[in-house]
Amino acid sequence: MYRSGKEGILVVWGILSSGKKILLSMMLGNKERYEDWLEVFRDFLSETDSPQAKRRRGLGEPVLGTTDGAPGLIKTFEQLFPETLRQRCLVHKKRNILNKVPQEATRGAKVYLDSIYYAPDYATAKLLTKEFKDKYNQKYPSVVKLFEEDFGANIQHLKCPVGHRRSKPDKLVERSFLEEKRRSKQCLDFL
Repeated sequence: MYRSGKEGILVVWGILSSGKKILLSMMLGNKERYEDWLEVFRDFLSETDSPQAKRRRGLGEPVLGTTDGAPGLIKTFEQLFPETLRQRCLVHKKRNILNKVPQEATRGAKVYLDSIYYAPDYATAKLLTKEFKDKYNQKYPSVVKLFEEDFGANIQHLKCPVGHRRSKPDKLVERSFLEEKRRSKQCLDFL
């Protein structure tokens, strides 16, 4: 499948309850387009394309899935995996929030964000959220507003057993992109 114009690489990783990581899919597409993500995820479905259908490659409904904020990806994921918890990529979310914080307050805000996003449980994250909002809302309301956007998806992983939280899928995806760039550069250097 080739489309003209600039394309991205759509990557899907799976992490088993044992912690083993498996690359499930890697294909060209526009990361913002619903249709491109639908094509990626349909590969996991049977020919009926029903969200309840058996997965073609033997994949069951994931317990948790991590996405970035791309609307097409979120729409596809929620449509095809309605029972799966959707986790927002914390690397991207924290980066977006910290870019709005003045440099002198970045370190403190990062500590707060990490304590919330990596809290021992869901209830603790909610308590720390109140503290964060109380501390930053007066001086940086746009930061708190961005923090609150899609907040439920930022702490979904805290609903899972502690043993399932030891892997950080966002690092896998970033590593995939670095590896693709490295290999592409080697191919171009060869030509």
